[in-house]
Amino acid sequence: ELEYQTISSARSSPRLVEALVSLHRSLGQPEAAIGVLTYAQQRQDFTVKLSWLEKLGRWQDALTSYERAQLAEPRAGDYALGRLRCLSALSEWQQLSRVCEAAWPNMGSGQQLEAAPLLAAARWHCQQWDGLSKVVTLIEPTQYVGGFFRAILSVHAARFEEAAHWIDEARIALQPELTPLANESYSRVYDHLVKAQQLSELEELIEYKLCKRVLLQAESAGTSAVEGQHPNAATSADALLRARETCDGIRQRWLSRMRVCARELRVWQPM
Repeated sequence: ELEYQTISSARSSPRLVEALVSLHRSLGQPEAAIGVLTYAQQRQDFTVKLSWLEKLGRWQDALTSYERAQLAEPRAGDYALGRLRCLSALSEWQQLSRVCEAAWPNMGSGQQLEAAPLLAAARWHCQQWDGLSKVVTLIEPTQYVGGFFRAILSVHAARFEEAAHWIDEARIALQPELTPLANESYSRVYDHLVKAQQLSELEELIEYKLCKRVLLQAESAGTSAVEGQHPNAATSADALLRARETCDGIRQRWLSRMRVCARELRVWQPM
């Protein structure tokens, strides 16, 4: 701020404005970030960068600007990547998938690696499991998103031991992100805590599916007995009671969690 107030070179101001906007966003002060940008526009005549619109969370404005820029330069992978980030923030998953597939040939290898987690999230939300399996191979398993999406695929395929392994890997990858934030405010670490909670909920989902399997087996055994057949193994009444109580408890836990979490799309949707 001191440097910006005393600056005399107009060419250096955009760099300082971008730094200030980014810092205010990181501190959870979006109004201050917008104020910096507005003041800078009034003080000097310069073009607002597309990256600033993203930092300010003005995703629709940024998306429109990226679309215009890509019309002028269709083969520019940076503009396509910017569109993907905006569509992800706006939860336009089907459109994100279409844009990514169309722009993929024009992206460099580094840009494809950056786009892969966004495309994976889109295919997850659209339940495009085969497509998700393909794009996950581009994400390093040592990254949080790599372990997380591999765990999702394993849960979907009912490979629960494999899912537990990938949940552990994702948790290990998340640890370095959480450790430096130990002394930060709760609002600053909220997004990272949501990631940690997703992993816990995947473990709850595995437990829920295993209990449902017990209940379905008991129902099938009961049907076989009614029809005069002899089931291979009978499920004890205590096991059935525990399975029902576990399923009910997990459902109530999920509902309670949704009621007390931050009422924001960026939190609700991943949960």
